[in-house]
Amino acid sequence: MAAAYYASRKQCGQCAQGRAALGFVLFALFWGGAIPGTREDTLTLRAQVIESNVKPDRPWGVLGPNGFGETVVRPAGESHLRRRAILALGRQDVGDVSQLLPLDPGVRVIAASSDHLIVDTEDCEAPVAVGEILSFRMQYQGMLYAFLSRDVEKIWLP
Repeated sequence: MAAAYYASRKQCGQCAQGRAALGFVLFALFWGGAIPGTREDTLTLRAQVIESNVKPDRPWGVLGPNGFGETVVRPAGESHLRRRAILALGRQDVGDVSQLLPLDPGVRVIAASSDHLIVDTEDCEAPVAVGEILSFRMQYQGMLYAFLSRDVEKIWLP
């Protein structure tokens, strides 16, 4: 099946396009930037704040693996209260959330479950309120997940 798919793509001339796209991705991954003459601001991910409160900056209680089998490690040091927000966006929508790049000054990605993203908003100029929209740039994996997700609305602007 894979060989037949490859042959049909080759026959219709799409292999060259696939190699060119792969080249763009590899350039960005290995050399850490856009190809000269291209733009990195053509896609913006926007997510709504569904909760915003002051919370401890470290988890408490007994810690164990999360839903993805990763062991959560309690950071060393004293716990402090910080403003945190939960967004209606999760790992099922964008994959590895550490690859999200917040566009709003003072926002920092903390962690995510399958359907919620936790961000630190303590350093924002004004408190982030429920209902507000926060914006992010995405790296390749986030774009792939977002475009394949039926739960992420895609809006094309002229």
